[in-house]
Amino acid sequence: MAFNRLKVSSAKATKLDIAMKHGSYGVRIAQLVATFLIVFTVGACLLSTHAGGSTQASSRASREAGAMVFHNKGCEHCHGPSGLGTEKGPDLSTVGKRWKKPRIEHQIIAGGNGMPAFGEALQPDEVKSLVEFLSAKRKALKQTQQAREVQ
Repeated sequence: MAFNRLKVSSAKATKLDIAMKHGSYGVRIAQLVATFLIVFTVGACLLSTHAGGSTQASSRASREAGAMVFHNKGCEHCHGPSGLGTEKGPDLSTVGKRWKKPRIEHQIIAGGNGMPAFGEALQPDEVKSLVEFLSAKRKALKQTQQAREVQ
């Protein structure tokens, strides 16, 4: 055994030297490592299960905050209630299906295609909430379809 080659230089052998000499040190380390891995694995599983729910909840809260920003900051003036569109601004009811989050964010901050830039008028958290709200808009509302049929 490799531990037998160790020479204890003084009469005062440490507990580590004694444990290594008798081979129990390696067994003890293996037990500690196994215990750590089990605890770590169980903890990671619990956290990932919990995180999934909280991510969804925070995403929902962010979308709700985005709806409030949409209403409070005047987005409805051009895009209409619920983002159904007006003569001033396009229908946003399916914008999340057509555009990815970075493009929606860029459009809000920089503007373009007839839309003014709102990068300086909105706080970063407001932009983030608006992006979450708009990216969740993937299905046309029945009111939108009915309004198009009437025209």
